[in-house]
Amino acid sequence: MNILQKVKLTMYMVVKDFLRLNATIVEKLPNYKANATVLDDNILKIQGAAELQAFKKTGIADEKNKLRASLIAQAEDFSLKLVAYAANIRNMILLKEVKYSKSELIRAADADLKNMAQCIYNRAHENIAALAGYDITEGMVTTFLDTINSFNEAIPTVREGATSKKLHTTQLEDLYKETDAALSNIDRIVEIVRLSYPDFYKGYQNSRLVIKRSGGSVALKGVVTDASNHEPLRGVTLIIAPVDGNGAAIVKKTADKGGFMVKSLPEGVYNVTVSKSGYKDQVVTVAITNGELSVLNVEMNKN
Repeated sequence: MNILQKVKLTMYMVVKDFLRLNATIVEKLPNYKANATVLDDNILKIQGAAELQAFKKTGIADEKNKLRASLIAQAEDFSLKLVAYAANIRNMILLKEVKYSKSELIRAADADLKNMAQCIYNRAHENIAALAGYDITEGMVTTFLDTINSFNEAIPTVREGATSKKLHTTQLEDLYKETDAALSNIDRIVEIVRLSYPDFYKGYQNSRLVIKRSGGSVALKGVVTDASNHEPLRGVTLIIAPVDGNGAAIVKKTADKGGFMVKSLPEGVYNVTVSKSGYKDQVVTVAITNGELSVLNVEMNKN
């Protein structure tokens, strides 16, 4: 739900309670009950759809994020070792095929990351007999393949979750349109008693006000600190990428006091990869909702 939807829902509930307190005035008015029923029923439906929408934003992506982080770590390890092997045997073709930097792996969309890892795995599998001296074992290669396959299976699951979220978002939009139409009908109906019940009429008009909360133009902000002493960390790199792989990644760095800010982000769920030399990388998930500020504070542990 965005800010406008939230404040409108509050207004719906205020109107419902006001009309219930003044049932003796409104219940006998023509066509009132049918529209009041729509109002009451849709409030419950909106609350239910909003809960499902919020759940889909992060729940499904958590496991895939863990797999992605594991895959990046394994791919980087294999790449470094295979590059050393290729350089030693002077196989420049192999070297180019398996050389991927950590930043390339982190920035890659899900499908591209899977393909990169698959290429590295293929070359490791083909040369396994010669790689014992490079700390690559058959067990490691098997584990690497298992991670690739698990990650590949998780990609469509996240996209299905994004599709489901869109369905709940569409459902919310339809419910708000239907509820607004019912309230517009009630607006016209209460005109019947405008002069005979002036206090009721004034109270009804007040209940229909949508009070907007102040909002800024920032989509995401936060602070990165050292987990051991809680001191702010300057120069931390944050790579913000859509979990579904659609769209370019955004790169930010923390300022002197550890803060960062992103003014504009399309609504959706994002992986935020947090990295700094001397600290363990982290991958966290954040949901962005149009019109709302999301806050992400991260504590980093030293290597």
